Amino acid sequence: MKALKYFWIFVIGLALTSCNTSSSKSSNNQEVQKVIVDITPEQLKKDQEEDIQIVDVRTPEEFKEGHVTGAKNINVFDDNFVKEMETQYKKDEPLYLYCRSGARSMKAAKMLKKAGYTKIYNVDGGFLAWKSKNYKIEK
Repeated sequence: MKALKYFWIFVIGLALTSCNTSSSKSSNNQEVQKVIVDITPEQLKKDQEEDIQIVDVRTPEEFKEGHVTGAKNINVFDDNFVKEMETQYKKDEPLYLYCRSGARSMKAAKMLKKAGYTKIYNVDGGFLAWKSKNYKIEK
């Protein structure tokens, strides 16, 4: 009888421990997924009230046609894109990326995540969404 009692205590303890471990893994996965966060143009505009790092990953020609105020241009298609980013931006500080519609900036975000950047904001809809809100642009 005592053996059966100890058996059930062992089984329950094992079950509780394994549940605890999977919860921890789930929490870690959520943190990893939050390295890249999609934001709206409205959120970017609000965050611009602070001193933030904004990178336009479009081509220099697109950038010259107009860009978000305060943005710097580093073309995601350049062979040295990641290296250029690493020389200009710290990996542990928030970084805001945008392109024309959001696809290239997401590609850039994934490249930077792989390179070790820890907090990347991708502007959903890109520069087109920004312009559609009639927000200020620079040329």
